[in-house]
Amino acid sequence: MDRRAELLAAIFAEPDADAPRWVYADHLMSIGDPRGEFIALQLREVDNDRQRELLAAHWDAWSAPAGERLFFERGFCPWWGAPAAVLAERAAAVFACEPIVAIEVTREGRHASIAGLLARPELTRIRALSVGGWTLLPTDLAALAACEALAELEELNISGLGSASRAHAPYAPLLAAPTWRPRRFAARTTDASIAGSIAASPIAATLEHLDLSGTRLDNIGPLIARLARVTHLLLERCRLEVDAATALVAAPLTKLELLDVRGNRFSPDARAKLAERFGDRVLM
Repeated sequence: MDRRAELLAAIFAEPDADAPRWVYADHLMSIGDPRGEFIALQLREVDNDRQRELLAAHWDAWSAPAGERLFFERGFCPWWGAPAAVLAERAAAVFACEPIVAIEVTREGRHASIAGLLARPELTRIRALSVGGWTLLPTDLAALAACEALAELEELNISGLGSASRAHAPYAPLLAAPTWRPRRFAARTTDASIAGSIAASPIAATLEHLDLSGTRLDNIGPLIARLARVTHLLLERCRLEVDAATALVAAPLTKLELLDVRGNRFSPDARAKLAERFGDRVLM
């Protein structure tokens, strides 16, 4: 392993740490590589004009492996968005030079398989995954649930998805026994029974941030009862009615910091009980 690869490996091992980035920046500057100056400027959070100059001069070279959809933070690209086929095809090249920890699978037609992407070993570094905007096939849902490379996943967003399956509760197989346990989960879907699927899933016990805004939900009582660790619960425009308000008021939710239930069909009495129970922690 050459010196550059060795220093990059140290950054990939500790993506939140600045120290390995400083060592790499010093090395690059010592050999006259302008990326070193750029990393140092971003770490210091100074001289935005010079940062823009360096980006303008070297954007093509620095962004070449990934393409257009990326941004730089602390000298590197932490997030990458592209269609699934592009992510799978370029993963080796991009992950070799950038500490990617979050990816967004962007839309590519009505049906786009993510199976090829999920087979990539580079996903072991991913903490946040966003997939949305089209219909997922049942085979993709199964592959996502079984993806062992996503064992470190902390955040999953499947907002905007439909399902190609006509079966009841099409997302139940995804959530029944996944290999991952995210702390943050978001879903905006046409699957109204997703609340029950989450309630029956082991991820319910680990969730700290749950966003189901915009999804018409069935009975949410069983789900609310399982959210022992949730701090942020976003249920805006879910067509919730009095029974949902009753479940929320009765639930322990001891760690709750924010409850967003704006745009739902609560009676004045239900609103009063929610306000009494949660005070300034609830948005209605």
